[in-house]
Amino acid sequence: GSVFVDGQRFETSPTDTDVLKGDEVSDESELSVGMIVRVRSSSQNDDGEWIAERIEFDEDVKGPIDAINGNVLVVLGQTVQVIDDTIIDDGLVLGDLAVGDILEVSGYRTVDDEIEASYLERKLPADVGDYEVLGQIRELDTVNEQFKIGGLTVNYGLAELDDLDAGLANGLLVEVEDDNKAYMAGDLVLDATKVEGEDRFEFEDEDDSEMDDDDSDSGEDDSDSGEDEFEIEGVITEILSSTVFMLGEIQVTHDSTTEFSDGTADDLMLGTRVEVKGDLSGSNMVAHEIEFKSKEAEISGLLNSVDADNDQLTVMGILVQLADGAELQDSLNGVDPFTLSDLVEGDFVEVEGTEVDNVLLAGKLERKESEDESELKGMVDAFDGTAKTVTLFDELITTDDQTEYKVDDSSISAEDFFARLNAGQSVVEAEWDGAVADTLLPVTELSLKD
Repeated sequence: GSVFVDGQRFETSPTDTDVLKGDEVSDESELSVGMIVRVRSSSQNDDGEWIAERIEFDEDVKGPIDAINGNVLVVLGQTVQVIDDTIIDDGLVLGDLAVGDILEVSGYRTVDDEIEASYLERKLPADVGDYEVLGQIRELDTVNEQFKIGGLTVNYGLAELDDLDAGLANGLLVEVEDDNKAYMAGDLVLDATKVEGEDRFEFEDEDDSEMDDDDSDSGEDDSDSGEDEFEIEGVITEILSSTVFMLGEIQVTHDSTTEFSDGTADDLMLGTRVEVKGDLSGSNMVAHEIEFKSKEAEISGLLNSVDADNDQLTVMGILVQLADGAELQDSLNGVDPFTLSDLVEGDFVEVEGTEVDNVLLAGKLERKESEDESELKGMVDAFDGTAKTVTLFDELITTDDQTEYKVDDSSISAEDFFARLNAGQSVVEAEWDGAVADTLLPVTELSLKD
């Protein structure tokens, strides 16, 4: 009855929500956590939650595995990086894969035009109608009628060309199909049966101009300018100037009016993952907001130990590593300059940063007066709806009958709370009464954060 995309819940129903997987009509059961999707919504339910009118999924590559080297796969000529956050379908592990297996991959293109996988699924050959790859054209050779996508050479001389009114060009986003499934593992050359121009923001049933007319995009309408409010998440693949960068084929412009979250314009670098909200016209976006995407984490509690020589400390049993240039502040005694050497066991500290391999990489640390509550905020590693527990920073967080459950500051039932969780995606804040030195006591409150 719902899907969660980038922390946002969308209500779904078999009658009101169209689901398209590739070019085929599908249903919600065919969607999996980790897939990158497009969602269109223009109305809300009585609880103020968006209702999904249409959900579209298109894999980045679907075809045979050419090679396997540890956590790096080559699929249909595309280098695929399997990272800690990659979700692998049906409990499959990398060790089960073999050259020649058919994989469906969803993910983000990196600076090196590789795919950082968010989702992997092994497919039975009988269930695959064609091989496909989505990417930007490189090294176009109109004489020999071929181009490259990643490490794959595409021969398009006998292919049907669709949605390519302006013709082929380097940098153009296309989907290449091999309906004959003639490609064999390791070929790295594919004879395309179809090459289709793609637009990440155009839905299957209507184009941008129609979206302007009926305001059916996922944000605010701007009919007079021919632009639509959109959100896109991706990896910065090129820096063009101090105010312009590329997210794949999308050119993003920002200026002094652009709002930044969890970073500044100076932090925009190659390989940085960001979410951009703004007006889109063609493949050009003017950014209203840019948010740096990372595993945001916070902790407020009692200091267990400190290792100033290695810029490390332990708070409530969680290892904290100071990041380069971290801001340190002493609001308790006013020590200035304030360093880790000034801390003593039992101090109450508040730390903000990001989570890296169950370590809190701190960008800010403040020593404060002991507060009435302690908090831990991080990505959910695992959860158990029956036992009503969550795991944060590899620490089991327990509850009891007095625990309150919230979403966006609104109280909900425990059953509803755990039904909304997704391991590896949901961010939860746990709270304890008083200043505590560990996470062993049941929490007084669990809150699901966007």
